[in-house]
Amino acid sequence: EQIKRVRSLVAKLPAKYQEVIVLKYYEQKSITETSIILGKAEGTIKSLIHRGLAKLKEELVKQNLGDKENG
Repeated sequence: EQIKRVRSLVAKLPAKYQEVIVLKYYEQKSITETSIILGKAEGTIKSLIHRGLAKLKEELVKQNLGDKENG
């Protein structure tokens, strides 16, 4: 259930964040591999991962708070 929710939230992220999160966490690619695949600097990849995870966390917090208010 939680995995489905996280995957659903990842799918709603902007494409630039989806790409790096999918490569890093679903496909287990390293920062270097992700950098090569996407043709971006490693620092850019790290930044995109950090921002993407922050957005994902923000949405998870919103949903959890919403669940508590409705439950």
